[in-house]
Amino acid sequence: MKHLYFLSIALFSLSAMAQLKDCATCSTQVIKEQQISKLSIDELRFLTNDLYARKGYKFKDYEISNYFNEKPWYKPVSD
Repeated sequence: MKHLYFLSIALFSLSAMAQLKDCATCSTQVIKEQQISKLSIDELRFLTNDLYARKGYKFKDYEISNYFNEKPWYKPVSD
């Protein structure tokens, strides 16, 4: 039982420190610095715009638009 407890704590710590790759839960959870500290500027830019993309924002920036157009959940609806 003791080993199971320590294993669950270790797994929770690893998942909390995992890098954030999309913002599916960003509107309901606090993002910790450890989750984004190793992301590149471009990754941070996409992550920030992920919130807008999930609301259907149409991007004017070609690179961001192409990035989100490849996502199966992205449905642009407004500017």
